[in-house]
Amino acid sequence: MKRRVKRLLNDLDGEIREHIELAMQESMARGMTREEARHAAMLKFGNVTRVKEDVREVWTAVWLEQLVQDVRFALRGLRGTPGFTLVAMLTLAIGIGANTTIFNAINALLLRPLPYPDQDRLVRVSLRDPKYPQYGAPVSWTDVAHWKADSNVFEQIEGVSAPDIVAMSGGGFGERASVQHSNARLFPLLGLKPFLGSIPADDKTETAGLSGVALSYEFWQRRFGGNPKILGQTIFVDTYSGPIMAVMNPGFDLFATGPADIFEIDGVPSAADSGIGDPRWILAIAKLKRGVSVQQAQAEMEVVEQHLAQQFPEEYKGMGVRVEPLKQGLFGWSAYILYLLLAAVGFVLLIACVNVANLLLVRADSRRKEMGVRVALGGGGRG
Repeated sequence: MKRRVKRLLNDLDGEIREHIELAMQESMARGMTREEARHAAMLKFGNVTRVKEDVREVWTAVWLEQLVQDVRFALRGLRGTPGFTLVAMLTLAIGIGANTTIFNAINALLLRPLPYPDQDRLVRVSLRDPKYPQYGAPVSWTDVAHWKADSNVFEQIEGVSAPDIVAMSGGGFGERASVQHSNARLFPLLGLKPFLGSIPADDKTETAGLSGVALSYEFWQRRFGGNPKILGQTIFVDTYSGPIMAVMNPGFDLFATGPADIFEIDGVPSAADSGIGDPRWILAIAKLKRGVSVQQAQAEMEVVEQHLAQQFPEEYKGMGVRVEPLKQGLFGWSAYILYLLLAAVGFVLLIACVNVANLLLVRADSRRKEMGVRVALGGGGRG
């Protein structure tokens, strides 16, 4: 492309010279001297340089070439003032980096949809502690069992814990690992399919105690070398032992609570067999029946909670219940904090831009004489 444009410009020079030469010959034939004829031909033709530039703009992407020249000139200027360049880059990097970090958190927790099907039907069911009514409190396996037995608005309701660090052993080694407790039916509820193996969700998993474990892909690779024959082997997690049922997909992070190494598949006791007083430390995730709204589920669960308060006053008296869309129930509490942080770091970026603008003004003022000389010589004021 560059060679072609250069050849065309050379041809243009030749045509301009021929045009001027013909005009000179006509003028000399009328009795002018060669110098007079050349002067007349140049006046008639006009500014040769301007004509070349106009034709060149038609033939080439001049704006792109000018942009490249401006970038080169800017880089030379920055190399010539390393102190100014370093201060400006660090100032902008702090502002942009902080904003990028907070926005990524907002996007992951509040804006980007969760990677589960039927999200409009997925809800979190939690207790409302009268001391902290604005937050959803964790529940117990007993709460889940009673809600399963007494409510008619949920297609399924299952439980999962936040990651916890416990001791585990198996495969000839022992270590501390991040463990997350869940019941088996949560995985099909969320449409989750393991990378290897399967997590059966039949009636056999609906008994209390550890039914088996699933490993994260990263833990499987790190500790078992990606051995596909690991399925069925028994490992000890905390004080329980169970077979390895499955390996989850790479990067799996249930509800963005932090990646766990091991997922304990716990059975859930029935309402008749469950006891009262077990610790409340899990999240209850439910899928609404088709046609049931969050408001309808909330109304029914309040009635269910009143009945439980009458049957078990020590455990449920004064406690309310919350039914919220899953994303709101999991991360809604963080919205105020994250948006407040975004406003704060946005203000930091604004201050950074103002500081850099002030540095540029100071730099421009120090080069006022240089710019004056450039303009006087016809070189323009850029730079």
